[in-house]
Amino acid sequence: AVQIGLEFLEEIGLDPIHARVEALTAWLLAALTALKHSNGRPLVQVYGPTHTEWRGATIALNLMDAEGNLIHHYDILQQSIVKQLSLRTGAFCNPGSGEFALQLPVDEHLECPTEEDMENASALSEVLDPEKMGAIRVSLGLVSNFADAYRFVQFIHHWLT
Repeated sequence: AVQIGLEFLEEIGLDPIHARVEALTAWLLAALTALKHSNGRPLVQVYGPTHTEWRGATIALNLMDAEGNLIHHYDILQQSIVKQLSLRTGAFCNPGSGEFALQLPVDEHLECPTEEDMENASALSEVLDPEKMGAIRVSLGLVSNFADAYRFVQFIHHWLT
């Protein structure tokens, strides 16, 4: 299957694939950052650039309520399952990156688990505020199309007030 996949990519060419995925990413970023609650607060907090320069086609984000509070990524995951929408949610694989992106105060992670504690995958999230540990990740690629991006934007309209 790998050889067939590589031949398929070679036949299409990487430049057209890159251009297509970049256009989808640009549209999705613009649509997400435009979503505002009735009081003007943004619904979406995008981590990383909100344009396609210096970024790939994976967008890490969180949803915020009208008061600016984080809507737990688990709630979004549960709704995405009901809507048969494939999202990646959860804690960042790199805790330091997650702490930086989520702007966690230093005092919330001073008591980080030891190497032995890390045998339990949830050890870090037990030390940190579980409401703040995690995000939603949307990945676009070769088989993604505009309908996929549009469907995600329509899905998150549910949290607008």
